Amino acid sequence: TNIAHAYDVDKEGERYYLVMEYIEGHDLQRMVEDEGPLDCDRAVDYVRQAAEGLAHAHGRNMIHCDIKPDNLLLFPNNQLLLTDFGIAKDSDMSGLTSANSTVGTAAYMSPEQCRGERDLTPKSDLYALGIVFYELLTGRKPFTAENAMDMFIQHVSGTFERPARIVMDIPPWLDTLVCQLMEKKPEHR
Repeated sequence: TNIAHAYDVDKEGERYYLVMEYIEGHDLQRMVEDEGPLDCDRAVDYVRQAAEGLAHAHGRNMIHCDIKPDNLLLFPNNQLLLTDFGIAKDSDMSGLTSANSTVGTAAYMSPEQCRGERDLTPKSDLYALGIVFYELLTGRKPFTAENAMDMFIQHVSGTFERPARIVMDIPPWLDTLVCQLMEKKPEHR
């Protein structure tokens, strides 16, 4: 399923925690920091595995809400597992966790998350996956900002340089796919 196994949920004082399987390996964030942009085949393989994990979660009405390279872990055999459902949302229920506040990691949040919309759909995770894809292919994020509010504005109304303009050997179909995942309107993703 490309999702890390969770064994238990418990509470210590006011904090909940999740006990998950130990993964011998590293996350995609470290890989990009160490290696820079990945070749297209590797990036496509990792994003495909992440998408399979998301499809499994979405099929069970769960929206991850915090897709980012740090939450995509690789075993030494290059099997990818999606982790950290700490702020996940049940799409059958209204609102976000954390008392209906905007939660997530600013650099990877969908425009609808940035606006604080309550009824998120799996399309929010697809937007974040597009950001991850962009970063794997180019070695950088599509938007930069000095603070979370400026980053939110970039996600809602900013423009980015197409990946193929940064890395010339990205094929047009892949460039188009990444840009489509990062469409501002969920219905266009």
